[in-house]
Amino acid sequence: MAVDYRPYVGDVGTIIEVDMDEDLTAYTTLKLKVKKKLSGDVEEWDCTQKAGVGNENIMTYTIVADDFDTSGKYVCQPYGVRPTWSGHGDSFEFTVFNLYE
Repeated sequence: MAVDYRPYVGDVGTIIEVDMDEDLTAYTTLKLKVKKKLSGDVEEWDCTQKAGVGNENIMTYTIVADDFDTSGKYVCQPYGVRPTWSGHGDSFEFTVFNLYE
């Protein structure tokens, strides 16, 4: 998401990009583990490596229907699997707003 972007409940097509500071080419699994603080729901969103030269470090996810189904803080933690390692990256958070806020 762009730094100045405000996501709203019901938005679809928003792109989340995470720079993992390492080449993701060997990864077989990329996910964002997401906790919606207001509802307490925990979800996993399947990510991909961003296409194109120079994007080897970027994992990306495009929001689909029902991802932004509630307002409030969303805490995300990247997760990846490669042949000799699996684990989590640094978490980050953003706010999803109600319409007209």
